[in-house]
Amino acid sequence: MLWTTSYEATIKRLVPQCEHLYLNSNEHLRQGNEVETREVRKNAETRTQFPLHSLKRSAPIMHRIRSRKTKEEVAQIQRAIAITGKAFERVCGFVKPGVKEYEIEAEITHEFIRNGSRGHAYTPIIASGYNACVLHYITNDQVCNDGDVILMDFGCSTVATRATSRVACR
Repeated sequence: MLWTTSYEATIKRLVPQCEHLYLNSNEHLRQGNEVETREVRKNAETRTQFPLHSLKRSAPIMHRIRSRKTKEEVAQIQRAIAITGKAFERVCGFVKPGVKEYEIEAEITHEFIRNGSRGHAYTPIIASGYNACVLHYITNDQVCNDGDVILMDFGCSTVATRATSRVACR
Protein backbone atom coordinates (compact mmCIF):
# COMPACT_ATOMS: atom_id res chain seq x y z
CA MET A 1 0.00 0.00 0.00
CA LEU A 2 1.25 3.46 -0.86
CA TRP A 3 0.22 6.95 0.21
CA THR A 4 -1.31 9.24 -2.39
CA THR A 5 1.61 11.60 -1.84
CA SER A 6 3.84 9.03 -3.56
CA TYR A 7 1.52 8.77 -6.60
CA GLU A 8 3.52 10.99 -8.98
CA ALA A 9 6.87 9.35 -8.21
CA THR A 10 5.36 5.86 -8.51
CA ILE A 11 3.74 6.63 -11.87
CA LYS A 12 6.96 8.09 -13.26
CA ARG A 13 8.81 4.96 -12.14
CA LEU A 14 6.28 2.43 -13.49
CA VAL A 15 4.97 3.92 -16.72
CA PRO A 16 8.22 3.51 -18.71
CA GLN A 17 7.85 -0.25 -18.14
CA CYS A 18 4.30 -0.35 -19.53
CA GLU A 19 2.98 -0.71 -23.04
CA HIS A 20 -0.63 0.20 -22.19
CA LEU A 21 -2.09 2.56 -19.63
CA TYR A 22 -5.56 1.68 -18.37
CA LEU A 23 -7.46 4.76 -17.27
CA ASN A 24 -10.46 4.64 -14.99
CA SER A 25 -13.37 6.59 -16.42
CA ASN A 26 -15.90 5.72 -13.71
CA GLU A 27 -18.39 4.50 -16.31
CA HIS A 28 -21.69 3.26 -14.94
CA LEU A 29 -24.11 1.11 -16.85
CA ARG A 30 -27.16 2.88 -15.41
CA GLN A 31 -25.99 6.43 -14.81
CA GLY A 32 -24.14 9.20 -16.60
CA ASN A 33 -22.00 11.93 -15.09
CA GLU A 34 -22.16 15.41 -16.60
CA VAL A 35 -19.77 16.96 -14.08
CA GLU A 36 -16.06 17.08 -14.79
CA THR A 37 -14.50 15.04 -12.00
CA ARG A 38 -10.99 15.01 -10.58
CA GLU A 39 -10.60 11.65 -12.31
CA VAL A 40 -11.40 13.18 -15.72
CA ARG A 41 -8.85 15.93 -15.11
CA LYS A 42 -6.23 13.39 -13.98
CA ASN A 43 -6.83 11.27 -17.10
CA ALA A 44 -6.33 14.34 -19.32
CA GLU A 45 -3.10 15.10 -17.45
CA THR A 46 -1.92 11.50 -17.94
CA ARG A 47 -2.64 11.69 -21.69
CA THR A 48 -0.54 14.87 -21.90
CA GLN A 49 2.24 13.50 -19.71
CA PHE A 50 2.56 10.18 -21.60
CA PRO A 51 1.45 10.87 -25.18
CA LEU A 52 3.31 7.91 -26.73
CA HIS A 53 1.64 5.24 -24.60
CA SER A 54 -1.39 3.28 -25.68
CA LEU A 55 -4.35 4.35 -23.56
CA LYS A 56 -7.20 1.97 -22.79
CA ARG A 57 -10.39 2.06 -20.74
CA SER A 58 -10.39 0.06 -17.51
CA ALA A 59 -14.21 0.05 -17.28
CA PRO A 60 -14.84 -3.13 -19.34
CA ILE A 61 -12.35 -5.05 -17.21
CA MET A 62 -13.74 -3.64 -13.97
CA HIS A 63 -17.34 -4.48 -14.95
CA ARG A 64 -16.35 -8.11 -15.58
CA ILE A 65 -14.46 -8.34 -12.29
CA ARG A 66 -17.33 -6.84 -10.29
CA SER A 67 -19.89 -9.20 -11.79
CA ARG A 68 -18.04 -12.37 -10.81
CA LYS A 69 -17.63 -13.47 -7.23
CA THR A 70 -15.91 -16.54 -5.85
CA LYS A 71 -17.67 -18.72 -3.29
CA GLU A 72 -15.44 -17.16 -0.62
CA GLU A 73 -16.37 -13.63 -1.70
CA VAL A 74 -20.08 -14.50 -1.65
CA ALA A 75 -19.67 -15.99 1.83
CA GLN A 76 -17.92 -12.83 3.06
CA ILE A 77 -20.63 -10.61 1.56
CA GLN A 78 -23.35 -12.73 3.20
CA ARG A 79 -21.49 -12.55 6.51
CA ALA A 80 -21.18 -8.76 6.22
CA ILE A 81 -24.90 -8.48 5.45
CA ALA A 82 -25.82 -10.64 8.45
CA ILE A 83 -23.63 -8.61 10.84
CA THR A 84 -24.93 -5.33 9.42
CA GLY A 85 -28.48 -6.61 9.93
CA LYS A 86 -27.74 -7.42 13.57
CA ALA A 87 -26.37 -3.90 14.03
CA PHE A 88 -29.52 -2.43 12.51
CA GLU A 89 -31.71 -4.50 14.84
CA ARG A 90 -29.61 -3.37 17.82
CA VAL A 91 -29.99 0.28 16.81
CA CYS A 92 -33.75 -0.06 16.38
CA GLY A 93 -33.99 -1.07 20.04
CA PHE A 94 -31.63 1.70 21.12
CA VAL A 95 -32.87 4.81 19.32
CA LYS A 96 -35.03 7.20 21.31
CA PRO A 97 -35.35 10.98 21.56
CA GLY A 98 -32.30 12.56 23.19
CA VAL A 99 -29.59 10.16 21.96
CA LYS A 100 -26.75 11.63 19.94
CA GLU A 101 -25.95 10.51 16.43
CA TYR A 102 -22.50 9.32 17.54
CA GLU A 103 -24.12 7.15 20.22
CA ILE A 104 -26.03 5.36 17.47
CA GLU A 105 -22.77 4.97 15.57
CA ALA A 106 -21.14 3.54 18.70
CA GLU A 107 -23.91 0.94 19.05
CA ILE A 108 -23.39 -0.07 15.42
CA THR A 109 -19.62 -0.30 15.90
CA HIS A 110 -20.10 -2.37 19.07
CA GLU A 111 -22.30 -4.87 17.24
CA PHE A 112 -19.88 -5.09 14.33
CA ILE A 113 -16.92 -5.88 16.55
CA ARG A 114 -18.94 -8.16 18.83
CA ASN A 115 -19.77 -10.29 15.78
CA GLY A 116 -16.25 -10.56 14.43
CA SER A 117 -16.17 -7.65 12.01
CA ARG A 118 -13.06 -5.45 11.81
CA GLY A 119 -15.31 -2.36 11.81
CA HIS A 120 -17.03 -0.17 9.25
CA ALA A 121 -16.54 -0.79 5.54
CA TYR A 122 -16.78 2.99 4.97
CA THR A 123 -17.38 6.12 7.03
CA PRO A 124 -20.91 5.77 8.44
CA ILE A 125 -23.59 8.42 8.04
CA ILE A 126 -25.93 8.80 11.01
CA ALA A 127 -27.96 11.91 10.31
CA SER A 128 -31.04 13.08 12.20
CA GLY A 129 -33.47 15.88 11.45
CA TYR A 130 -32.13 18.45 9.00
CA ASN A 131 -28.79 16.62 8.83
CA ALA A 132 -30.56 13.84 6.92
CA CYS A 133 -30.74 16.29 3.99
CA VAL A 134 -26.98 16.98 3.95
CA LEU A 135 -25.17 15.01 1.26
CA HIS A 136 -22.33 12.93 2.75
CA TYR A 137 -22.95 14.22 6.29
CA ILE A 138 -20.44 12.47 8.60
CA THR A 139 -20.19 14.75 11.62
CA ASN A 140 -22.63 12.51 13.53
CA ASP A 141 -22.69 14.78 16.61
CA GLN A 142 -26.25 16.11 16.95
CA VAL A 143 -29.06 15.12 19.29
CA CYS A 144 -31.90 13.08 17.79
CA ASN A 145 -35.17 14.81 18.64
CA ASP A 146 -38.65 13.34 18.93
CA GLY A 147 -40.15 13.04 15.45
CA ASP A 148 -36.83 13.39 13.59
CA VAL A 149 -36.13 11.24 10.58
CA ILE A 150 -32.86 9.39 11.08
CA LEU A 151 -30.87 8.54 7.97
CA MET A 152 -28.36 5.74 8.49
CA ASP A 153 -25.86 4.59 5.89
CA PHE A 154 -23.48 1.97 7.24
CA GLY A 155 -22.08 -1.45 6.51
CA CYS A 156 -19.53 -3.68 8.14
CA SER A 157 -16.25 -4.90 6.81
CA THR A 158 -15.37 -8.55 7.03
CA VAL A 159 -11.85 -9.73 6.46
CA ALA A 160 -11.16 -13.40 5.96
CA THR A 161 -7.56 -13.18 7.08
CA ARG A 162 -6.15 -11.64 10.20
CA ALA A 163 -2.59 -10.59 10.76
CA THR A 164 -0.81 -12.61 13.41
CA SER A 165 2.53 -12.17 15.04
CA ARG A 166 4.65 -14.50 17.12
CA VAL A 167 7.15 -13.43 19.69
CA ALA A 168 9.79 -15.76 21.05
CA CYS A 169 10.86 -14.99 24.60
CA ARG A 170 13.85 -16.49 26.39
